Amino acid sequence: MIVIYTNELENSIELYSELGHVFILGDLNGRTGTLVDFLENDDIHFTLKNRICGAFEYLADSVLPKRVNPDLNTNSYGSKIISMCKSSGLRIVNGRHKNGFSNDFTYCGPIGMSVLDYFIVPSFYFPNINQLIVSNFTTYSDHAFLHLELNLLNTMRNPGKCSDAMEDTERRVKYKWKDEFKEQCTECIRINMDNIIRLQNRINFENQNSFDKSLSNFTCMIEDIMSPFFKTMPYVNNKPYKPVNYFDKPWFNTRCKELYRCYIDYLHVFNRSKSIVNHTNLTCAKREYKSYGTSS
Repeated sequence: MIVIYTNELENSIELYSELGHVFILGDLNGRTGTLVDFLENDDIHFTLKNRICGAFEYLADSVLPKRVNPDLNTNSYGSKIISMCKSSGLRIVNGRHKNGFSNDFTYCGPIGMSVLDYFIVPSFYFPNINQLIVSNFTTYSDHAFLHLELNLLNTMRNPGKCSDAMEDTERRVKYKWKDEFKEQCTECIRINMDNIIRLQNRINFENQNSFDKSLSNFTCMIEDIMSPFFKTMPYVNNKPYKPVNYFDKPWFNTRCKELYRCYIDYLHVFNRSKSIVNHTNLTCAKREYKSYGTSS
């Protein structure tokens, strides 16, 4: 199974590399611990380099920062991922991105927590990654969402059409509060507090234009901080509105609602602090709620 898994992945990398640069994102089922995903001490010694200068071009492997991984264990899939990274030139972004929001568990199962979901890119694309956030866990999946924000060049083939589409998109942008991102957003504000205060102190009250510009800069900074967590693109439905009445299923009784509320409360506690105790409490609450719903 591991051979098939890695061969298919490496074959896909080789195939799509002919079309452009390859990014890998998703659940790879591999635990990589603190294994190094690039070739260490790969540079040619300067004495040898002087002798063979001009004979051929050799590009040493880039030395990257150490990955901060909360999951220190490894498995066979993880070793294969590391080998794939070394052979393909792709590098793991998890645990290396600024602000530390990528240094978290991505899977929470009944047995324990681990890092199984990755964002893997060529190392020279690291400066183009504005954000990589391992989001909080939700009731929808055992895996946490990976939030990405990339800075890429867009070559428009039809500038007029794309411009209209972008303007329409900007008009439809909304911000929706999501309680599961509260702690991460608070931490992001705390990290950027010095920049916020610095910008606040630079507000110019001399005239209206100066004040408007200062206020715009301040608003843009707050928007950059909040957007990764709360920016949404609502679906625009032009069909006439038809009211829909929702009713609870017969099995979703008072006891089931209590178990669900308890499950949600433990989920919030776990997202704030991913300790063994909180994980155990969450697993028990989830199992009890699921078991009750199945038996009803």
